[in-house]
Amino acid sequence: MKNLSKILVFTVLSVFLVAGSAMAVSVSVIFPPIVDVMGYVDPVSATSSSTSDITTFDNLTYTFVVTDDDGGTTNFSQLFLEFEDNVFLNQDSYVVTDSTPGWNIGFSDGWYGAVADSSSALGQGETLSITFNKVALYTAALSADSYWSEGQIWAQSWFSVDKDGGSTAPVPEPATMLLFGSGLVGLAGFGRKKFFKKG
Repeated sequence: MKNLSKILVFTVLSVFLVAGSAMAVSVSVIFPPIVDVMGYVDPVSATSSSTSDITTFDNLTYTFVVTDDDGGTTNFSQLFLEFEDNVFLNQDSYVVTDSTPGWNIGFSDGWYGAVADSSSALGQGETLSITFNKVALYTAALSADSYWSEGQIWAQSWFSVDKDGGSTAPVPEPATMLLFGSGLVGLAGFGRKKFFKKG
């Protein structure tokens, strides 16, 4: 009877071990390529006019340069640039006077920011440039970091979006790894028990 139970346990553990490796199914997990974009604004070259409360800039240029396109697997195709409402005023009156050809620039309803998108995305070394007129902000924000969410004067939040791309890598299914692992643990325990009985 004891030998029969050992054979039964050994058979069940072997099935787990074999089933775990035989049923191995690879699942494709998409790791999207990443595009790195560096952005900056040039308020020094812009023209400005001030009152005690409001400063308005014309010819204010924002530049975004693609510094890495993940080996050409992705491109820069969309930008969201925030104009914080506690710093900037009248975003709906800003005028886009110039931009990189092929890019559409607009302002989103219900969100304080500009949206730029293009069907002809940019790759490494290419630049998106946007020039605005009538950019109004509180004059006090030009001398106090505390107005800006990013904690620095002219530090605005923005994020870029990659054009679709992706790579796949096979990853074992978790249930398969559980079956395989439990089979190995069981065999190790069975072998250890048998080894200590002999000694």
